[in-house]
Amino acid sequence: MYALILLDGSEISVYLYHYTQTKHIYIKKVITYNLTLFTGTIRDASEIIALVLSAQVSYKSVKQWYLCSKNLSEDLFRDIQQALSLPGELLTPQREQELLSKGIIHELHLKH
Repeated sequence: MYALILLDGSEISVYLYHYTQTKHIYIKKVITYNLTLFTGTIRDASEIIALVLSAQVSYKSVKQWYLCSKNLSEDLFRDIQQALSLPGELLTPQREQELLSKGIIHELHLKH
């Protein structure tokens, strides 16, 4: 099982991914947090870090955690990424569209 933590502005979502032997992917959104006073400060970063660490404790069967972000400053994303020591990517609109397209093509391919 793998997990993706998506930081999107004031929302944090955790998705769990499970690959079967036939390479089908099952995706389940398990957690969504909303930070109503998200200002991009270090206090917010520490709150995000605490939430992610809490999720990691709850889902010990996850082999690898990934961190992605959009609508978040690059500096704040890098601070959070460094504090968590997770691989990740700050998504540009172009990269987001690329990943969306790959996901759609993958889903359509599996149906045929």
